[in-house]
Amino acid sequence: MDKNKPKFNFSNLFSVFILILFLVIEISYLKIYQDNNIKSVIDSFPQNLIQLIFTHGNKLVKNEETDSDIIETSEQVEESDSKRFNFKAKHHIATVSEAYFENSLFVGDSRMYGFSVYRQLQGATYYCYQSAGAFSILEKEHKIEPYGVINLYNLLMMKSFDKIYISLGINNVGSGLENHKNHYRELLDTIKELQPNAIIYLIANLHVAGDIESDNKYLNNENINNINRFISEFEDKEQVYYFDPNVMYDDEYGNMNSELSYDKAHIYLRYYDRLLYFLLTHAVVYDE
Repeated sequence: MDKNKPKFNFSNLFSVFILILFLVIEISYLKIYQDNNIKSVIDSFPQNLIQLIFTHGNKLVKNEETDSDIIETSEQVEESDSKRFNFKAKHHIATVSEAYFENSLFVGDSRMYGFSVYRQLQGATYYCYQSAGAFSILEKEHKIEPYGVINLYNLLMMKSFDKIYISLGINNVGSGLENHKNHYRELLDTIKELQPNAIIYLIANLHVAGDIESDNKYLNNENINNINRFISEFEDKEQVYYFDPNVMYDDEYGNMNSELSYDKAHIYLRYYDRLLYFLLTHAVVYDE
């Protein structure tokens, strides 16, 4: 018998088997985790924020640690029948409950998409995506539940909404004010034509931080204010209303408070409670 011949070692084989098993389990876990993680949320959330949000089926589930007690202070008010609004009637700005957003449509860019991730309001529809702008949002197809891949024009043709919130402008900041204003007017006119019974909210573009570093030389608060200024001109205080939530996010110099943002332009997920509170306290209610 050759004493130098290596002996077959079952313990080594078992160790290799265990190692392979753990590798398979780890790879499977990472694949499942990746599939269930929300990716590319308002451009690129820090990883620790992405991990707070997971999908279960087609529903977004929010980590309750990001919630704010401020929302629970909202006062519920009686609503008129929104399908029979008389836009010439008297109205007032009220504080409402989240039930007000039933059958509302939110149209916007990556910032409004972040709001949809923060809180999926019951009965609301979100047509929001990264880099959205007034120039192309009517025609560009986008996947939303439960309608599948659809453009905004066809969505507005398909379903009637009681309220429509529009938050667009920053992605066309370098397009020239008159050109931008004309496209925004065309978008608004189309929405008014297709949704004659909807209250339309024009939401001002949020500012950026004063020390933002960007490859886009036009991305500054002077230009954002110019865009917000022409958007405000479309308010008629009958069907169309303009509201500016920058008061919830600005520092003393009129810039976005950089502590609220991870990239000087998009706010951290947890600070969308301020936008929700702003919308709850700036609701148009028509008198009967």
